[in-house]
Amino acid sequence: MTEAEAAQAIETILSSGQQGKIINPQADLRDGEIVVSGEVEQQATGERHPGNLTMRLWAESGHLRAQVTSLDFAGWDASDEQLNDINQSLAEGLARQAARRNNQSELSGVIVRDGELAFTFKTPRRK
Repeated sequence: MTEAEAAQAIETILSSGQQGKIINPQADLRDGEIVVSGEVEQQATGERHPGNLTMRLWAESGHLRAQVTSLDFAGWDASDEQLNDINQSLAEGLARQAARRNNQSELSGVIVRDGELAFTFKTPRRK
């Protein structure tokens, strides 16, 4: 998955958040992490606040896991519950993107490197 594909997937995932949505996200895939910058629009006021979030991804027991390690959007204080929801939404949404290409396989690894998000799958042998 390229940076543009990752940004589109992340925008789709995060645009349905209850607290706000990220507008014009730009994903920067770095070794081991993804930094997403953009603006958050507060639903109650319509105000926009610039900022970014940093996340890491990994595979565990055949599932994609995500963790936001840093969140810095002025005017938005995310609770632990909201961060857990964001992490789960990101993991599920990106896993769906990856599964479209390998729907009969089990996720065994994920690599984030400069400009690319790569998934590794184990495919069972056919008998």
